Amino acid sequence: MSTALAIGAVTAILKGLLDNRLAAASGDFGGSVPDVTVQPPDLVVPADTQGDVDRLNLFLYQVTPNVGWRNIGYPARDSQGDRISCPPLALNLHYLLSAYSRVAFRSEIMLGYGMQLLHEVGVLPRELISARLAALVDPPENVLAVSTLAQQIEGIKVTPAALSTEEVSKLWAAFQTHYRPTAAYQVSVVLIESELPARAALPVRAANLSVQPFKRPLINTIQPQILEPGGRLILQGENLKAANLRLRFGDEQLVTPVATDMSDRQISVTLPMDLSAGINTVQVLHLVDFGTSSPDEPHRGFESNTIAFMLRPTLTPPASVTAGATLNLPVAPPIGRKQRVVLFLGDRAIAVPQRSAADPPTTGTLNIALPGDLTPATYLVRLRVDGAESRLTPDTGPFTGPTLQVL
Repeated sequence: MSTALAIGAVTAILKGLLDNRLAAASGDFGGSVPDVTVQPPDLVVPADTQGDVDRLNLFLYQVTPNVGWRNIGYPARDSQGDRISCPPLALNLHYLLSAYSRVAFRSEIMLGYGMQLLHEVGVLPRELISARLAALVDPPENVLAVSTLAQQIEGIKVTPAALSTEEVSKLWAAFQTHYRPTAAYQVSVVLIESELPARAALPVRAANLSVQPFKRPLINTIQPQILEPGGRLILQGENLKAANLRLRFGDEQLVTPVATDMSDRQISVTLPMDLSAGINTVQVLHLVDFGTSSPDEPHRGFESNTIAFMLRPTLTPPASVTAGATLNLPVAPPIGRKQRVVLFLGDRAIAVPQRSAADPPTTGTLNIALPGDLTPATYLVRLRVDGAESRLTPDTGPFTGPTLQVL
């Protein structure tokens, strides 16, 4: 693969070939050798130039993705986000070859020699690319010598491009300069590869084959959608049952349901005790066992869609506390340092600050500083953690608990 210098290297190689071709035909230009430039058309001939100026200009006016190579090497990252490959940046280069002269017919002669050269080249041989890049010893071109263009897998092809009158008119209108005799070319493909390190899997010692029917599990609904720690979750859907079945809660927590609690249309499972309060997700995994002694057995197989549910916190408030004192409130499940917590006493909200980084990652007891202006009374207590709110009892009729007496 090539480096990011490859685009400039292609332009420098084509310029060198055009230089040599016009030098060999100097007799057709009255003994002088026209210049070959690689500038924007509006800068080729400065406004204050006096006398005759013979120049053949090669201008890179557009760069587009190469359709054939654009998806090679993907995916670049695995499911954990680690880089496993460096897909090449595959590009087509689009050039305009324009001739400038104040002498009659000289523009046409220069353009003819240039078009003949690009027609005869067709494909740039690797030996030619290496020789041309090695000859770039003067600045600023010398930095292009290390582009490794000759080592890329695909060859460099030069093909003429047919532009309509409308396209040519729009291009020269964008250049904001006078039109000159022009021919368009496409150079493909330039492959630029990143130098970022990528992880590589260990060699495969043996191959195992397991043939199974395609039965992707599908979760349609879950009941209930709001649970408390240790609650029972019921998943309903299609193709749920499998010989090696796991339920994934969140990103990593895996649970194996009891065989008697699962069928193709329903799975019942008790929630893991270490889930965090707030929004959680569950997914059905059908794993594949290849019958080896690998520690990775069973391997990943079919995965269902992901369904979200709410895990509400539970709390056990003390009988009483003094206004302005610190309330020690036992909660379940344990609260993480970065979770957003709000305590409600009646209809008054008390924001709980996040704990410091020096504290443990989770805690089962919240230490909440109560405001000193709380009116002594008995309050209904609620706790909201990441949008999940603890339950008041009973479910029907007036609420009676849990309560906290503020002295």
